[in-house]
Amino acid sequence: MKQKNKILFTLVAFMVAGAVIVAVTVFSFIRRAETDLGKMNSMVIEDVDLSTIENGTYFGEFEAFPITARVEVTVNDGAISAITILQHRSGRGGPAEKITDRVIEAQSLEVDTITGATLSSKVLQFAIMAALQSGRGQE
Repeated sequence: MKQKNKILFTLVAFMVAGAVIVAVTVFSFIRRAETDLGKMNSMVIEDVDLSTIENGTYFGEFEAFPITARVEVTVNDGAISAITILQHRSGRGGPAEKITDRVIEAQSLEVDTITGATLSSKVLQFAIMAALQSGRGQE
C-alpha cells in the first residue's frame, strides 16, 4: 500500500510541476506577443520614394512576435515589379499575403491592410519597407 501511495504522490507532483511549467511558458508567450505587437502598432509605415532606389532586388524582414516576415522586393525603373515572400509565420494570417498585390498595384506602402489579417499585413508591410529602405542605403 505504501508503494502505491509513493507512486501516486510522485505522479501528482510531476503533474503539478508540468502544469506550472506550461503556465509559465504560456504567460511568457502572451507577454512577449503583447509587447511586440504593441510596439508595432505605435510604429508608422512610411512610404518610400521609389525614384530614389536603383534597379535591383532587396531583402527585408520584420518580426513582431509571434509574426515574422522575410521578403524580396524587385525594383525596376522606379517601380516595384515583384515582391516575393520568402518567409511568413503568422498562424492564421495567411490571407495577409495578398497585401503584396496591393502594394505592387498602388506602387506604394500606403494601402489598406487585409481584413481579418491586419497584424500580419502590417508585418509584411514593414518587411517590404525595410527592403525598399535598404535599396536607398537606409536601414
